[in-house]
Amino acid sequence: MSNMTDRPTGSAMSFFKKLNSSLQRALPTRESLAQYAWLKPIAHHLLNPQLWRLKRESVARGVAIGTFWAFVIPLGQTFVAAAHCTWWRGNIPAAAVMTMLTNPLTFGFWLWLAYPVGQLFMGEPIPIQALPDV
Repeated sequence: MSNMTDRPTGSAMSFFKKLNSSLQRALPTRESLAQYAWLKPIAHHLLNPQLWRLKRESVARGVAIGTFWAFVIPLGQTFVAAAHCTWWRGNIPAAAVMTMLTNPLTFGFWLWLAYPVGQLFMGEPIPIQALPDV
């Protein structure tokens, strides 16, 4: 058993600090979102501070909502997930990130995975050609 803790080292900490600061500069704030005219009718629901805090329960709800809508509809999942986060009190940024599971770069992987999973649930043997090389 080693005496090392699970905390990142100094260089890893500086990387995460740089990543955090660059993300905070790139992502819009709640206040900047409130300035959009098309969001004004729903801004009081969407900009609730509880929907943007990193609490364990709200992040878990946001991840579940975002993952669900990522696979249910092909377009506009982020907007639908954000709307459902206001209803279910999920974390909106977590839901928005999880909708990116089915972007064009990852869609091929999900199609490839659907075949063996479908074969498994149907009780059919999986052909050797469909299995990845290990």
